[in-house]
Amino acid sequence: MSYIIDVEEKDFLEQICEDLNASFVSDYNGRFMYESTCIGFVSDQPIRFMLQLVRELLDSGFEDLVEQLVDSQSRTDNMGLRTIVYWPYISFSEDQSKEVDEYEERV
Repeated sequence: MSYIIDVEEKDFLEQICEDLNASFVSDYNGRFMYESTCIGFVSDQPIRFMLQLVRELLDSGFEDLVEQLVDSQSRTDNMGLRTIVYWPYISFSEDQSKEVDEYEERV
């Protein structure tokens, strides 16, 4: 099952990352993902960052996004001194209707 974040969620995630000294990546291509991209967060303290992220999302009314992050499979990659935490099944698309329609056509 996949989830597509919207522009409002993306903007909020970018702001949280800026506040918490992390980076939001909306087009990460992890191992074995081939042509697919997903969202991810780059931090030098990924566990601490994720706890702070969840708190900020819950405090701001993004419970559905928190549920998706918790329920979806996440992975990590080492990026030198920092780590990216990413979700292969959560992506961002500015044109959500187009991507959902394309997905439904393939199924």
